[in-house]
Amino acid sequence: MSYQQGYNDKHPECYDGEMWYCNSSLEYFNSIPFKTKRKGVTAYDRNGQVVSGFPVFVNINDHVDGLTPQEYFERQLNDSVAQYFGE
Repeated sequence: MSYQQGYNDKHPECYDGEMWYCNSSLEYFNSIPFKTKRKGVTAYDRNGQVVSGFPVFVNINDHVDGLTPQEYFERQLNDSVAQYFGE
């Protein structure tokens, strides 16, 4: 999973009312809790270069645990960093 601001903020496969959530593998995709998640076709890095995996998009109004997709992703990222550093 990777969240990279830049090119993906305006991903060409993103529909109105959606946001690009992350680039993913099938294994991680299955663990994303948003009901509106959908797989795209081509994943890009922040500079617009094609990378492995596929993009994941979610409706901007979807919520998990009262959190928007962006807030949820940031919480997951912060938890991962804290776990990595043993905090």
